[in-house]
Amino acid sequence: MDSSKTKTRPHAFPWRYDMSFRKLLLPVLLGLFLLPTQALGQGFNGRARTYISYLQLRDLVLDSLEEGTVPGDGVQRTLSNGTPVTCGEDYCQYYRSGPELGVAPFLVDLELNAWSGITGLRGYAHVRARDHLGDYRIVWPRADEPFEALAAYIEYGRSFYRIRAGRQWQTTALGLYNYDGGSVHMGLPHNLDLEVYGGISLLRGLNESHYSDLISDVESLFPKEDAWLGGAHLRVRPFPALSGSITYQREEATNSGDLYSERLAASTRILLGPLTLSGELKYDLATRQTNLAKAALAFPMGHGFRASGQVRRYKPFFELWTIWGAFSPVGFDEVRGRLDWIAPTGKLSGYTYGSYRTYDVSTTQIPESLSITDESWRWGLGGRYSLRTDVTLSAEYRYDEGYGASRNGGDLSVQKFFGRDSYVALRGTAFQTFSEFRVGSGGVIGGGLEGAFPLASARVRGSGMFYRHDQIDRRSLLDLNQTRLSLSLEVPIGNDPGLRGGGN
Repeated sequence: MDSSKTKTRPHAFPWRYDMSFRKLLLPVLLGLFLLPTQALGQGFNGRARTYISYLQLRDLVLDSLEEGTVPGDGVQRTLSNGTPVTCGEDYCQYYRSGPELGVAPFLVDLELNAWSGITGLRGYAHVRARDHLGDYRIVWPRADEPFEALAAYIEYGRSFYRIRAGRQWQTTALGLYNYDGGSVHMGLPHNLDLEVYGGISLLRGLNESHYSDLISDVESLFPKEDAWLGGAHLRVRPFPALSGSITYQREEATNSGDLYSERLAASTRILLGPLTLSGELKYDLATRQTNLAKAALAFPMGHGFRASGQVRRYKPFFELWTIWGAFSPVGFDEVRGRLDWIAPTGKLSGYTYGSYRTYDVSTTQIPESLSITDESWRWGLGGRYSLRTDVTLSAEYRYDEGYGASRNGGDLSVQKFFGRDSYVALRGTAFQTFSEFRVGSGGVIGGGLEGAFPLASARVRGSGMFYRHDQIDRRSLLDLNQTRLSLSLEVPIGNDPGLRGGGN
């Protein structure tokens, strides 16, 4: 299906979601400065962040050999060096490493708060410009969007209410949802807070419409329409030791009214002296399934120890427009525990954690030759020690036994501080994977540097890591070594008019 046709589909509502709306948001925000008010409360602040990274890896090349030169019978065979091949009547095909490739995504973020001078009126915008450098054969995610507004809204608030309109987001127990629309937040009596929101839904976390090219590349049955997003979030705290919240949210197609999702979430926290009890529930009203049910407990044990644990039932959630829910995803039950300790001096601290999962019975037919169990477990331990007031040593080891593979490894770092905003760190990592589905059994060793320092009022941060991968059970024609570099510059902009006694 040609997705370009779906983008010109007419909508049955007056507020049409298109590029003209995106372009309108920023001029409206900038218009705040032109309002006829006193200059005392006017102003703006924010930050500009420039980020560039570099990733070096190898291309994958499909190669072939004549069928008669490959030992063995059948479709699936193995070369003398351990490389798996797929054979036909005349040729056997396999993947090997090709030439080196490098990609360097370049991003510029601008976040801006603007005060008009009218008490309670504020504008906020977060825009991003991006460019794609490096090898043309690697396409970095969303490199086809050179400019977009991640958020851009106008807000008016007083002591007991707040109204917001524009591109914004909601962060609740159901996750992060972006949308173009409005929200109203009200402070009600008896320590109640109610927020009602709605608008045109964007893809979660990506600020993209449901029927975008990004979705059509991975979904054979992607939505043909935009979706309305609407919901309400209620928070209550009757007294300091008890708090809770409940969220209802619904998404449906703008024209047809087809349901995309309808969900409910609730959470609570109770303080019983030094003990903290908490619970969380997520329920899919459309499929009548519980996606998450969790109970947790945390408490101090004395002598610097603190323990925490939880039990939870989890089943993956998929919106109704996606095909992935049709594959009967398997849920699991899990028990987690963690123990933290800190010395009286604060120079030494440590922790250990572990978890155990049991998975539901899968409807997928698994060959008996594969030793795949329906349980997994993991554990780890780590610590931190201050060699001096300006030098810190950190280490962690972890082990993960999965349902079809296992992995173990650890990290080690030494960090030297030169001031509040200046440091340099030497970092190392090493881990092994066994029977991993894609790369088999192998080991990785990595190391590099990370640091940050002030530059006038700005802040510079950079890092470089180098990884070497070696096969354990066989030689490999795949070069999985990597080099990762990053550099960022963050510059503050403006100041808060409230600090001059004329704020909102």
